Amino acid sequence: MLKVVVFDSGYGGDIVADYLSHELGIVEVVRVTEANLSLEDGSLLEICRFSKACLRTYVGKVDLIVLGGYVVSLALEFLKREYPQQKFVSVGINYYRILNSRAFPDQIAIMADKVLFESLVRKEVCQELPYSTIIFPDCSGWDYLINEGQMSAEILRLDLGPYFLLRSGRKNTSPPPPNYQPTTSPARAKLFRPDVILLLNTHFWSIRSELEELFGYRVRVLDFRQKLLHDTCRALELRGVHGDRSK
Repeated sequence: MLKVVVFDSGYGGDIVADYLSHELGIVEVVRVTEANLSLEDGSLLEICRFSKACLRTYVGKVDLIVLGGYVVSLALEFLKREYPQQKFVSVGINYYRILNSRAFPDQIAIMADKVLFESLVRKEVCQELPYSTIIFPDCSGWDYLINEGQMSAEILRLDLGPYFLLRSGRKNTSPPPPNYQPTTSPARAKLFRPDVILLLNTHFWSIRSELEELFGYRVRVLDFRQKLLHDTCRALELRGVHGDRSK
């Protein structure tokens, strides 16, 4: 049986591993989660060193290593150079799909945690989408709420309401937990109307349906999980799996 390691610095890696296990029943998926990653400055050197230290015992012993988070994915090219005999893939952003999700995505909202925004990912997105207005709402604490099973549509509405025009909420929505603190509300002269929302934390895959409900059918919510499936199948030379590179 083919053996795949999914590596990340937290719960998001488990979400990726669950997804690949479900889609690829003929593949053994091994989870490597290291929660001690501290990337206060999001430096590429720090990410590369951390990833290398966590993965060195698996190199050459598995068929594929999947970098299951957007932060650790920054080490992809470094790891390929360090271990040319080992196959690697990572979660990534499909810019072709973004640009074709609407006639022209004028406003793009990117939802990710602080560490990711302070890394090179933010710079890359701005360079690749220079003609779109990029909006970065504060998603601090979302990963914790998702981990604890406390995230709700009402919390999303409270945190995103200061930024965006949202659909009217359903009645009798669940209140936020007692220890919930709203993210910092920015002063806005007007509210944004995003065309596309990018989920750049694998944690956030689990709240995609809530965001689609909140923003309505005119807004595309993209998480690129099918692109990861396609890249994984290609690396393992698997056929007949519904992994679409356009997604």
